[in-house]
Amino acid sequence: SAETESAASNRETVSSDIEACIREKMDSFEEDCTLTGLWYDRERSERIIDSYMEYGRGASNGVKRDDVIVILSDLKTGENTWSFEPNAVYTDWNWILIQDGETSEWVVDDYGNSGLNRIAVASMGAVGGI
Repeated sequence: SAETESAASNRETVSSDIEACIREKMDSFEEDCTLTGLWYDRERSERIIDSYMEYGRGASNGVKRDDVIVILSDLKTGENTWSFEPNAVYTDWNWILIQDGETSEWVVDDYGNSGLNRIAVASMGAVGGI
């Protein structure tokens, strides 16, 4: 669709230092979870930063807006997970990174979905009784 093509055209490549920072944070989750896509979208990043600065950790941690970036990703989960839906694909997962001025390294300050994400179950499997 035209909307999908437009959204894909807004995706910019992520620098290797930011990608390494996000992968290191993911490794700390110790869950069966894999990044399947990682990108920067200026328009969406700015909207999420607005919310982060007003309502999120940015409202209290003293970070300057210019020292915040949001990276989007897709994640695929396996069986061994407790904070994600098992065997699912998460789209447009947010990684909010901050730095202490232009010369410092980026660190992941927050992450999650913005409420705009879809969760598509990759394989239905058996569903437990609820």
